[in-house]
Amino acid sequence: MMASRMKILVLAGGYSSEREVSLSSGAKVTASLRATGHQARLWDVSEDISAAAARLFWRQPLPDIPDYQIKTPEKVETASAVMATAPTDTPGDWLAQEVLPGEKRPLMGTRVLDVAAGADIVFNVCHGGIGENGELAQLLAWRGIPFTGCSAAAAGLCMRKDLAKFFVKDVCATPRWYTTSLFHPIERDFPLPAIVKPVDGGSSIGVHRARSRRQLWALYQESIWTGIPMLFEERIAGRELSVGFL
Repeated sequence: MMASRMKILVLAGGYSSEREVSLSSGAKVTASLRATGHQARLWDVSEDISAAAARLFWRQPLPDIPDYQIKTPEKVETASAVMATAPTDTPGDWLAQEVLPGEKRPLMGTRVLDVAAGADIVFNVCHGGIGENGELAQLLAWRGIPFTGCSAAAAGLCMRKDLAKFFVKDVCATPRWYTTSLFHPIERDFPLPAIVKPVDGGSSIGVHRARSRRQLWALYQESIWTGIPMLFEERIAGRELSVGFL
């Protein structure tokens, strides 16, 4: 027996570097929910909603689902290629283009929470950023709006790779690592090659492999210059598996 028809707001997009992946996922989730009989509506969490549109949001006929396509670059430069040409004493913009969110923006579009309050539940499909670091979950919880996924506290802990490593260190071995800061310079004996990635990113965006001390130092400089904490991790050769914990 099918559950009663629900009004479901699917939130996707946002300002994170995983925006395109999120929108594509959101479109598929919305289509699946509609196929099961629910009134599912997809909204880019970064888009504003006018007062008039917010009042009529749940009364309008279901709009078509946009066909979001993930753009695949024709050529992806490796860290080795970039580091071979980039001077190490002058901050470049290649890392900023990949992982910086850009100028300071609000967490979400205006009246998105007002529209969410009219839903039976919010389906969170935002990858990275507020969708995974707990901020969206906390905002929804404050408004008493039901949502999918874990609590804000759990999301914040799991999104930060360094905090998650601290949390599991007594029960689970992880590769040698450290995070960058002005007070924590690069360890001279850190093994190479090293994997360098944002502490709170996903979808393998902004991940680089440093094969030399010069590349390691350049990545450290970029991290300090952009203000984006980076996780430097020992590379472990072998087969990689993704495992989910419940």
